[in-house]
Amino acid sequence: MSFKSIIVFLFSCTVGAMPVVSATSVEPPFFTVSLAAGVASVTRSSNNAVIHSGADHQAVIQYALDNLPANRTAKSKVLLIGDFQSDDTILIPSYTTLELRGSVTLKEGVFKQLINQSTPKTGNTQIEITGGVYDGNKYKNQKTPMDAGYYLILFSRVTHSDFSNFIAQNCGSDAFILDTYCNNNRVTGVTGRGAGIPEVGVSNGNGLGDRGNNNTWVDCVTEDTYSDGWVIKCQNSTFINCIARRGATGAGFGLFGDRPITGNKFYNCEVSGFTGRGVTLRKPSDPKKGNDPISDNTFQIYVHDNGVENLTEQVGFRLWSSRAPVDAAAGEMITRNHVDLLIQRNHEYGFLIKDEYVSHTTGTVVIMANTIDAKIEGYENDLTFLVPDITKAKIVTAGKNNKVQVRQITPADAQTSWAAKKYYEQLAASK
Repeated sequence: MSFKSIIVFLFSCTVGAMPVVSATSVEPPFFTVSLAAGVASVTRSSNNAVIHSGADHQAVIQYALDNLPANRTAKSKVLLIGDFQSDDTILIPSYTTLELRGSVTLKEGVFKQLINQSTPKTGNTQIEITGGVYDGNKYKNQKTPMDAGYYLILFSRVTHSDFSNFIAQNCGSDAFILDTYCNNNRVTGVTGRGAGIPEVGVSNGNGLGDRGNNNTWVDCVTEDTYSDGWVIKCQNSTFINCIARRGATGAGFGLFGDRPITGNKFYNCEVSGFTGRGVTLRKPSDPKKGNDPISDNTFQIYVHDNGVENLTEQVGFRLWSSRAPVDAAAGEMITRNHVDLLIQRNHEYGFLIKDEYVSHTTGTVVIMANTIDAKIEGYENDLTFLVPDITKAKIVTAGKNNKVQVRQITPADAQTSWAAKKYYEQLAASK
């Protein structure tokens, strides 16, 4: 199948039937918004009295959010029951839980963000969003073929908030993003999918992203994105059991260094099905992008079945700094990253350190069945490659003062390497 055929197939398929997404919040609602014959009604939960209603679903939902108790210091909940249509952005204030049992979809022709915070400039705290499906209705909202698209859910300055068990899908740009000033938030069981509209020339479209710091992501998934599955531009965030699957032009986990990307930890994660790269750490060639490093990150990731045969620069896991530091005293652009990776069945490379400005990468890589298993450039990188059959390993070394060890994997390696343990678990399961 050609690359063009793969792209057409990937994005001509519908995202699929919406699954039932359960909410997890246990606090009782202050207001409930429900639907009957297309009319949304706000009910005060304490006495079941209807206090507001209308055919404009977004306006009714916003009324409920805006009329929660004033000056509260604990969260109050608005519960949404039904499949709502929205013609404007829903703004969520601090100390608020929004629980959805159903869906909220942008109306046809509405080219706006679906969810935002109420005060993005000054910031919000203690927001909770849980349950349901948020849908950008992308094929009914695109303005022009070259329009840049739109975010579905973007928070620019949110702290100490929880986001759980919902799907963000079908948007022109990114599905769910925590931006630069978001910190100390927790995201659990969230899926971002169906982002980007390549058919009309929108070349972006990422599933989930973190540009803040000290956030925690658990059991989150991206799928069927046109660009990166995950946009990682954060510091000291943690990703546990997170997955990226199926994407066209970007990476499953994309760390593109136009800001510091440091101290992040990826535990038991997985990426597969990207026509470009599974994971990429890249510092761009433009000096205006700054001297901030991609450094001191830890990766436990199973990287498999990425890339397309007979295309160049298809890589399972890539570290690439395409220029020297702006300030030589600041050190290298991509440095001191630690890897514990299981890599298999990727085109063209399984693992690649590209160009000379990548240094001091350490760790263990279990690697096999890639077109070329690994190529190591850069300098003073210290890596051990474990392979099932050393006679079949295809590993190329270059650069300066790199220490590269290649040896056959043994069961004892599972005691010291997450990747080796995962390899043997898979081997046992296949028998």
